[in-house]
Amino acid sequence: MDDTNLHFMNSLTLAELATFEQTAGISFDKIGTADPMTLMPALAVFAAKRLGLDQSAEILSQLTMDELQELFAAATQATPSRPDEINRILETVRGKSRANSSKR
Repeated sequence: MDDTNLHFMNSLTLAELATFEQTAGISFDKIGTADPMTLMPALAVFAAKRLGLDQSAEILSQLTMDELQELFAAATQATPSRPDEINRILETVRGKSRANSSKR
């Protein structure tokens, strides 16, 4: 898996990963050994959803590998849809992280 794919995978929420496992039939711990022809279209569906596009794996399989990398890169930069409570949690965590790092 190249860096763009890895960054996209790391950007997935736990909810997205759970849905990915259910729909793609690939468990998270097996992603590294999954058949790329199964993995890539499934990831493309989640990348498109992150960008507000509802497309099937069949349609997205028409993208070239370069285009697929562009899709993953754009989706990595997009904010996942999630409740406002998550943003408050992250603000608290990141604030404490910054405060702890400035004490060093």
